[in-house]
Parts: sequence; C-alpha cells; structure tokens
Amino acid sequence: MDRFRSVVVEHAEKFHSILNMVEGCQSSDELILKIRGDLIKKSRPHKPKTTIKIRVEDTYFYLKTRWEIGIKHSLRDLFRGCRPGCREAKNYLTLQKLGFNTPTLIAYGCTRYFNSKNNSYQVIKELKGAFTLRQYLENNKNEEVIKQVGNLIWLLHRKNFVYGDFNCDNILVSKKGNTSELYLIDPIGLKRSNNNGKKFSDLVKFIFKNGIIWLDEENIDRFLRNYYNFFSKSDSRILNYKTFRTIIDRKIHEKIKL
Repeated sequence: MDRFRSVVVEHAEKFHSILNMVEGCQSSDELILKIRGDLIKKSRPHKPKTTIKIRVEDTYFYLKTRWEIGIKHSLRDLFRGCRPGCREAKNYLTLQKLGFNTPTLIAYGCTRYFNSKNNSYQVIKELKGAFTLRQYLENNKNEEVIKQVGNLIWLLHRKNFVYGDFNCDNILVSKKGNTSELYLIDPIGLKRSNNNGKKFSDLVKFIFKNGIIWLDEENIDRFLRNYYNFFSKSDSRILNYKTFRTIIDRKIHEKIKL
C-alpha cells in the first residue's frame, strides 16, 4: 500500500489519528463504522464518495473521501498526477492563492492498494452560519447577492479559470453584519482556460441544478447583466449584451433539450 498525506494547517496533530483510520479503510462501509460523526453523503455506485461531519474538540469539520476501484481509474489518476480528492484539495489552495474565499482546508491525502482500490480524502473546516446560495435565496430576497455572484464568476474567468461543474450549491453565503461574503466549495473541476465558450458554459451550468432552471427570469437577467458589465470592459472583442444573451440562451436551450 502506498500513502500520501499533507496537513496544511499548522499545529493540527490532533487530526493524525483520524487520518490514520481513514487511510486504513478499504471501503466506505468500513469508514462509516470507524469514524464517529454524522453521515452527510454515502458512497453510491455512480458517485463513489462519502462525506462525514466530525467533531474535533469544539469545532466541526467535513471529511470527504472518494473511492475508486479498478485498473482504469488507477491509470487515469496516474496520468493526471493525483487522485480526485487530492486534486480537489489542491484546487482549494489554488483558489486561495487567487484571492477567493474558501472554507479552511485542514488536510488531504490518498492511499493506493495493490489490488487497485484507491481512496483519496480531504478535511475541511465547517463555515459556521453559512448557507448554500440556493438556500439563502429561498429565504432572502437579496438582489445584491445575485449580482455579487456575477462579479465572483467574472473574477474567476478574468484570471482564466473555469469551474467546470458549476452549480448553485458550489457557493456558500456567509453574513457579516449587513454584508454578505461568498465562498467557493467543491472545486473538483477547476481548470485553467481562456476559452470564452467554456466560460459561458460555467454561466449556463450555474443557472441549472439537477437538470432544471432554479433561478427565475428576473434573477437570471440580473446575474447575467452584472457579469456582462465586467466582461464587456475586459474583453477586447465587441460583443453587445443582446448578442451575449443570445449565446447564453442558445446554450440554455441546448441543455434543456439534453
């Protein structure tokens, strides 16, 4: 068995015993039995990842593990250079270097068994009092937050990154007095790209959740207009809002047909 471990936060020795148990597990069922905590997501055949909320002293953390079995996955990870859990953790660090808010990454690592059972993991500190963007908008009619999202995605695209598998649950909203701060989570698909087509696909994916449009037309227009206000000032090509919206609407229609 081969192991890799990186503890990002200093003085986090209290996590090593937990990580030892994680690295010793060869299945999600074994993990659930050994790690005491609240099961948030259980591994499924098409989504082989497990998320457990654990308490260390007086603070809560999320332990996410990804399970991959078979030589096909092993070869794919070999070419990519790391397991999915490690790749997602490294993407958190990339976002932090770029200046974006993310929950605190505590540790990440992976194990590789000779029978091709691979397990990668990460530990993230809970962001107290935060809601997913969708949860927040269900209980708060805040026009400024959806505008902030347009600005946030534009800033990511301006730095020539795309999220890849964006959706409304990839953004957390945390209230700080009268202001709202946005945090990015689950950046498994984060990639470098200067392609406007892929950037516009990020916008379309954000508008969908579980195959349906979750925003009303007023908020879609508010979100896209605010993104366009920044985009139009930074892109050298002439693209008026009507043309921009036509491109997005066509991509939305194509996704609906799928």
